[in-house]
Amino acid sequence: MLELSERALLAVISADARYESSVSQVRAGLLEFEAKWWRREPLEQAAGVDLQVEVREQALVALLLFAPVDVDAAVRALRRLPDLTDASVARLRGVVRWAGLLYPPDRGVAPRMEPVALAEQLVVDRLAGNPDLAGCVIADLDHVTDRHTAVKRGVRMT
Repeated sequence: MLELSERALLAVISADARYESSVSQVRAGLLEFEAKWWRREPLEQAAGVDLQVEVREQALVALLLFAPVDVDAAVRALRRLPDLTDASVARLRGVVRWAGLLYPPDRGVAPRMEPVALAEQLVVDRLAGNPDLAGCVIADLDHVTDRHTAVKRGVRMT
């Protein structure tokens, strides 16, 4: 059912959409349309940020992957990106606002891109297609996961 909905959506937004396209091609077409939405200047102005196209995409990947529950966690996720490592907290908070304007969160500050399969495709494609980015974003992930699990269990880690 989701695949049918995605094909229908792509047909509506794209004059040259083909119904015989594979699921990944349909999702790629939808992501291409979404990328145009990311470049909307009023959203950047409202959030107080000015980002290069590549950095916008990487920021969304990091925020979708880590699904931060608060702004501090979102800032930590964004600091994993090479172009935002040394950015001011104010700028990173602006990026979080921008992502929230694009995809309003359900709870916390994690952007909610729907359908979820489209968000998953974005994260997987971008990390698989850019090993350097994947290395930065996923570096030390075991430690982060272990710390999160320990906090949930009430265990203190050093």
